[in-house]
Amino acid sequence: MCKAIFYHSNRWLNPLFVTGHKRKLEEDDMFQVLTEDSSKVLGEGLQWYWDREVQKAKKEARMPHLTKAIILCYWKSYLLLGFFTLIEVILLAFSLGSATFTQYL
Repeated sequence: MCKAIFYHSNRWLNPLFVTGHKRKLEEDDMFQVLTEDSSKVLGEGLQWYWDREVQKAKKEARMPHLTKAIILCYWKSYLLLGFFTLIEVILLAFSLGSATFTQYL
């Protein structure tokens, strides 16, 4: 059962696994990432927030906190992901609850 679930959930990786089994993978074999997800774009964004955190820390005579810079940089995307995860959990709990409730009727 678990093997079948793993296979179907990772099916899009199968061609890459086959290529890697036949020969050593090269950079051209990897999937291209979206421009907004590239490490250059993400790193530049985080660098901007880090520089801002360092400047604020100097003004307030305290140590800069990398955690604050990371949160300020990525909070919007994690909030969106968290919202959809919450919806999914609520729907799952509702479906399990209604199934259990109807079982006793």
